[in-house]
Amino acid sequence: MSEDKSNKTEEPTPEKLRKAREKGQVARSEEFVPLFMILFAFGYFWFAWDWFIQTIQDFMLNVTAYNNEISFRESMGNAFNLWFRQIILGVMLPFSVLMFLASVIGNVSQFGFLISFESIKPKPEKISPMSGFKRIFSMKQLVKTLLSILKIIMMTAIIYYITRIAIREYMHDIDLCDVDCMLTILFSMIKKMLFILLPLLIALVLLDLIYQKANFKKEQRMSKDEIKREYKNREGDPLIKGQRKSEQRRILGEDLGEMIKQSRVVIAGLGRAAILMYTQDMPLPILLAIGRSKMSSDIIRMAKKSGVPIVSDPALVQLLEDDGIIDQYIPDSSIQRVAKAIQKGDQM
Repeated sequence: MSEDKSNKTEEPTPEKLRKAREKGQVARSEEFVPLFMILFAFGYFWFAWDWFIQTIQDFMLNVTAYNNEISFRESMGNAFNLWFRQIILGVMLPFSVLMFLASVIGNVSQFGFLISFESIKPKPEKISPMSGFKRIFSMKQLVKTLLSILKIIMMTAIIYYITRIAIREYMHDIDLCDVDCMLTILFSMIKKMLFILLPLLIALVLLDLIYQKANFKKEQRMSKDEIKREYKNREGDPLIKGQRKSEQRRILGEDLGEMIKQSRVVIAGLGRAAILMYTQDMPLPILLAIGRSKMSSDIIRMAKKSGVPIVSDPALVQLLEDDGIIDQYIPDSSIQRVAKAIQKGDQM
């Protein structure tokens, strides 16, 4: 039975995010890939419009150039060969390859290279009417629906606006406009539409991506019990326990009191405590020590005695424990959270 979401108040640990990623669960905007495809298609026709039109015209001329001296079957065969060479291989294949690259780049730019078959595995909840009902009326689906409606409204308004301008400017000279003239007008209208539409689409997609990242982080939140269970599972690894004991023996040989005096803040949580040193002339804080059990209690006691602020953040302690190295700058993965912890500590 899943835990009540109201109890999940802690930020997700790196281990939780790693497991979610293995299952294909990442923060992603479904509007991101279509945006890349529109951009790539726009670029394709922008640079290849004249060639594209010329290819179509050549195909039509070649098809209609056949005379009555050849049979209908031969004429159709020649037309098919031309269609395959000039349209399929010359136009559609490069465009399809470009769209494939756009979809790959659109996904990779959001969450990196990821292959997971977990999402396509059959699960009971996927066919459950109740689960389907909840998905349909979820906040995530509501945001998706509102974005789709907003895009339709924007596109309709822009198409109407550009078409109205084109009719007003060119309709009186329509008798003088040949096919090339009409194609030029068409391309001009498409360019105007895209130049207005693209900035709006980009803004919408970026807002959606920000929302999806925040929503994903919220969905991955953990309860204190989950963090404790994860910690106990990690503690059960003999290799990890051996490494920690070795590290503890090394740290215990240092002057713990001196470390506390040099520290800017102590991060505590779930029976562990990390000592961080930071001054204005340092590029990043330094991880002085990580204590567990009794040593953690000693660190917290000395920090209180010395007036060093203590910030509770179990997920950050685990992050420092996973990625950090004693007497080295904090890992890149923890910079934002450490900055918030130091700011919070300074306000105490």
